[in-house]
Amino acid sequence: MRRIARAERAGFGALQALHSGLVGDDVAWMAVGLALFAIACAAR
Repeated sequence: MRRIARAERAGFGALQALHSGLVGDDVAWMAVGLALFAIACAAR
């Protein structure tokens, strides 16, 4: 269980390093997520 928590913290720490907390970052990450979702749906 602790190994999972450690891995989770590392993953979220990496995301927090990429995100400054500004609204523009939220919009950019939403666009990236939507693009990845569209690619995944098109690949089916």
